[in-house]
Amino acid sequence: MKISVIITSYNQKEYLREAIESVLQQTLLPYEIIIADDCSSDSSRDMIRDYAERYPDLIRAFCHEKGLGIPKNRNFALNQVRGDYITFLDGDDRFLPNKLKLEVETLQQHPEARLVFSNIYYIDEEG
Repeated sequence: MKISVIITSYNQKEYLREAIESVLQQTLLPYEIIIADDCSSDSSRDMIRDYAERYPDLIRAFCHEKGLGIPKNRNFALNQVRGDYITFLDGDDRFLPNKLKLEVETLQQHPEARLVFSNIYYIDEEG
C-alpha cells in the first residue's frame, strides 16, 4: 500500500520543519512526500529544497514562482501523486508518530473502506 503525503505551504517557515519532520518520523514511512509551496516570500522554499536534496527518493518539492492560492496549489499537488492513498498536511500542522500506521491498519481491517481519517488536536504557538 503506497501512501502519498501532500504538504502544502505558504510562508510557514516557523512551523514547516516540524511538519516535515513529523512525516519523516512516522512509524510507517510513506511512499512519497510531495511538498507544494505557493510562492512563499520567507525562506520556506530554501528549507523545502534542502529536504528534497537530503531525501531525493522520498521528497518531491514543487516551489511555484507565482502564487496559485490554496485550492489550485492543493490540486496541483494532487496531480503529482504516485501512491495509492493520499493524506494531507498543511505546513503549520504535524502528524502524531503513528498516524499513518494506524490508518493503514484500519484500511487493512476494513477492505471495503475507501476512506479513513483521524481525529485532530488543536495547538497554539507554544505547541
